Amino acid sequence: MSDPFANFLEPIMLKGYPEPIGDAYRMDATAPNRSMRDHAGLGTLHCCDYLKRLGDDTALIEDTQLGQTVLDMADEYHAIAEDKRHQYIRERIRRENALKVYGSLLVLCRMQQWPDRCVFWLVLTGETGTAKVARNLSPNGELEAELKAALIGGRTLDGTLKGAGLVADVKILTADELRKLLNP
Repeated sequence: MSDPFANFLEPIMLKGYPEPIGDAYRMDATAPNRSMRDHAGLGTLHCCDYLKRLGDDTALIEDTQLGQTVLDMADEYHAIAEDKRHQYIRERIRRENALKVYGSLLVLCRMQQWPDRCVFWLVLTGETGTAKVARNLSPNGELEAELKAALIGGRTLDGTLKGAGLVADVKILTADELRKLLNP
């Protein structure tokens, strides 16, 4: 059986890292006609950066410079008290990433390649302080728990979509943790 994603295989190049950390299928690309999203005819749809098959799992991988995103959003929400500000920022990050996962699943559906078991990995990249910013935003793992609730079940997305169990697990990883998962 031929690989339906063969044309999209490329090295995983994370923002801020000069060397690839493995290979995966490109779901989202800036160059036209270089991604599964374009192949599925979904133009500007938001979706995850990569798809990686690992045994029975299909991992959707999103490369995010979370530290910079949090700093930018903190400036945007500067007039809000810090504890509420963190809640708003986590909510926005949760919503944006949940939509990327749903967009990725739509791409797979359009390509008639529905996964048996799907997981979502949010990979923190960028400056060295990214992990510190993420810990400050989510000191007790709130962001990961909120993403799990949105994607696995138990929480609504904008009051209308409920996590339908389409995703089996969610992990927030550093680039080094991702490298270890891909290269055991």
